[in-house]
Amino acid sequence: MFGNADLKVVQINNYDLRFEYYWKSQDNFSVSLFYKDFKNHIELLGTNQGFTWQNVDNSRVLGIELEGRKKLTKNLELKGNVSFVNSVAEVIRYTVQINDGRKSFVPGDTITRTMFGQAPYVLNGILNYNLDSLGLGLTLSYNVQGPRLVIVSTDERPDIFEMPRNQFDFKATKTIGKHFSASLTIRDILNTSIRRTYLFDNGDELDWERITYGTNYQLALIYKL
Repeated sequence: MFGNADLKVVQINNYDLRFEYYWKSQDNFSVSLFYKDFKNHIELLGTNQGFTWQNVDNSRVLGIELEGRKKLTKNLELKGNVSFVNSVAEVIRYTVQINDGRKSFVPGDTITRTMFGQAPYVLNGILNYNLDSLGLGLTLSYNVQGPRLVIVSTDERPDIFEMPRNQFDFKATKTIGKHFSASLTIRDILNTSIRRTYLFDNGDELDWERITYGTNYQLALIYKL
């Protein structure tokens, strides 16, 4: 990994339009349209000499987000949101050269592709169960997002994308008396791997990196004055 002293600060213009509707039952629904215009968006490059960062002159994101809450029973509710995004980056492909300890970026052709770090879709869901009479709360959450460009290649190798992974988390909380509460948190119940993959033009995939951190358990006892 080596730096780039010529990096510029990212500038972003945001435009949003949102519609919300609320029912007497406290159920709600909203839809949002958004557009983001980026100047000097920063990307991670993979080169023959290692990894570095560069600015991209122009990138833009256009998307829609749907969000809602539904009370299923007296104690059970479902909340969720889903976003669909189209991202475009206009990129000059550079070749990084290091001669006598000096780094230079040699410009090549200009291409249009997806934006670094931007998933084409994101889905979140939360199922909550609360029993106030017992001071008990249970939460099951879910998250998945589409393939994201995470390393931009500067040679003949394809770009590297982080692939979708289904992540479930669980949390249980219980009040104990007036001042105490206990909680149990389980993160990544399915123990899904983080997979970063070469994506070829013909649709083939080849794993560049696969990391599995394991399921995480956390037990806490909390005292409040």
